[in-house]
Amino acid sequence: MYADTDKPLLRWKPIAVLATAALLASACSDDDDDDTAAPPAEEDSLLRSADFPGITCQTLDSVARDGTVLTAVLYLPEDVPTGGLPTIVHRTPYAMTGFGTGCFTNSGIDLDAYSYAREDYAYLYQHARGTWTSEGDFDIFRQERNDGYDAVEWAATQAWSNGDVGIRGPSYMGATAWQATIANPPSLKAASISISSEDYHREWVYENGIPHHSMNVSWPELAFVADQITRQETARGTSEEDIADLITQRQALANEGLWSDWVWRLPLTSLDVFDGLVDSYDDWMQHPSYDTFWQELDVAEDIPDVQIPVMIHGAWYDIFGNGSLTSFQSMREQAGSEIARTQTHLLMTPYGHATDHGTPSFGPEPDGALAAPTGELQTHKPYDLDYFDRYLKQIDSDYDNQAVARLHVMVPPDEGNEGSTFLLEADDYPPKDMVQQAYYLSSNGDANNRDGSGALSTTPTTQDAGISADAAIETAGPAADLFQYDPANPVPTAGGNLCCGTDFHPQGPKSGAVEQADIEVRDDVLVYTSEPLTEDLLLVGPVSVQLFAKSSATDTDFTAKLVDVRPDGQTHNILDAAVRASLREGSKSQPSLIEPDRTYEYTIPLGHTAVVFPAGHRIRLQISSSNFPKLARNLNTGLSNTDSAEMMVADQAILHDASHPSRLILPVLDASVTR
Repeated sequence: MYADTDKPLLRWKPIAVLATAALLASACSDDDDDDTAAPPAEEDSLLRSADFPGITCQTLDSVARDGTVLTAVLYLPEDVPTGGLPTIVHRTPYAMTGFGTGCFTNSGIDLDAYSYAREDYAYLYQHARGTWTSEGDFDIFRQERNDGYDAVEWAATQAWSNGDVGIRGPSYMGATAWQATIANPPSLKAASISISSEDYHREWVYENGIPHHSMNVSWPELAFVADQITRQETARGTSEEDIADLITQRQALANEGLWSDWVWRLPLTSLDVFDGLVDSYDDWMQHPSYDTFWQELDVAEDIPDVQIPVMIHGAWYDIFGNGSLTSFQSMREQAGSEIARTQTHLLMTPYGHATDHGTPSFGPEPDGALAAPTGELQTHKPYDLDYFDRYLKQIDSDYDNQAVARLHVMVPPDEGNEGSTFLLEADDYPPKDMVQQAYYLSSNGDANNRDGSGALSTTPTTQDAGISADAAIETAGPAADLFQYDPANPVPTAGGNLCCGTDFHPQGPKSGAVEQADIEVRDDVLVYTSEPLTEDLLLVGPVSVQLFAKSSATDTDFTAKLVDVRPDGQTHNILDAAVRASLREGSKSQPSLIEPDRTYEYTIPLGHTAVVFPAGHRIRLQISSSNFPKLARNLNTGLSNTDSAEMMVADQAILHDASHPSRLILPVLDASVTR
């Protein structure tokens, strides 16, 4: 599949590439061109390709502080001036899935590397410790701070570098970039981080304290298992043919079991499919609460020490969308220098890791790191080139003229599935003129179906039902809706901010925006819908739900999903999230069980969006207690499902009288900018 340009330098040769994993687990879009480039011509130690004129490539070794040799690929322009070039480092663990394999492979990394080398940069991508041809053991997240620091400083001392180094990358490669940035290597002058996160507990492995289950199971399998099998078997002397057979067998096992078996296993720690291959899953499950294990990795802890501006790219439907925006806000408020605070910029696009299923579509990913080149290679411009020109070359660039926040706002259609986007520019995020608008829940007690009386209104009810604070509600009515949550029959995930492997398997959930009809006819999903809007409603910022609820359990979850209802009756999800009752004080709090049948007020931060509800559309809110397999099920017993499989059915009540004004809170901007 790939030109074998670096064969003479390989210590061992990984021979099986999981083509599906390249799509499912990579940080590049589904449209990336993975066709093989024309074989390059070799001259001395440099490689060249007719498809990448004027550029040389070589594979070389770098050395970490502990002596571990990490292999790297270096792209340079044909003529390197005396004194070297500004240098960009990009650290990847994804070579086995086809991203960062070697010279001129036409992966997304190589296309960006070529584009930067064409603009007179040195572009070095390094294979992360314990992956591909790099020595050592792979330890997800925990190795990247020191190795990132060392990579930056090593690159700065090379003859092809002028000593000014930047770092960049999306997804996990964004995590490697963040970890290097907060380590503050002296030679680092710029960092561009795409679709990644700052808090690996709240925004990655867990979501608001709830295990990010589909991600935790699918990502290690599709991204790292084949690599580790290859490394282990090569060390044992296993033949290439037998290694290929082992990987094929493993892929078949995952295809058969991942969504039908693995995600259903309880307790969570009983999932042993990664044993001896990827130890991180067990480590994550052994640390369900935010403790020193997570604090040591938390980017936010060290942002006050960051002195350089950071370019941050995120996406509204991306699994790390909230993390990208949190990082931007942390930099703007807490970074260690005025220039770092004022010149950190934000770019938000629609999809990120999510797939555009056309239900509806918001068009091609504009400007973002995941956008596949739409023209010739010679015209491909990385989204962050202006940023690096400004801070690595110190030249005037369009970066100085760009708004601090550039937000691609999604506009759904009135009918059909051809939506669009437009660019909204702001001096900050959330925009300063954003106002919060509450939509209050109401019903006649029959919101358990999209055809029921569940409603959203900007006018709160004045009726006080005198609901007891400590007693169960036996009958639904105008003050409360009831449903049962059975962990054995959870509400299936339908769209949203997902990764990885979810979109390419018939049993896997679909990411992004998808139709909600099958979800909204379940008895365990409450549906509240506004009247058709009389004018466009523009939302830009964080969305939340304030919910008054009772449960018969000592612990349970409550989920919320914001939905657009079009005039033609089609629907699609915009945001979803959940709160775990025992973590009602926040994901960093210690778990505290609730009293059965007592009324509690819960805040569900749904996340951030930039979307128009056009006139004639209706706003809808789904309330339930599960979103599986995206989130691990709460078993309603008060015991942790990390080490317990016992489950029970919970009776849930959602209150919405005058004393319990459950409400959806939307970030509203003047909609005149939409047309």
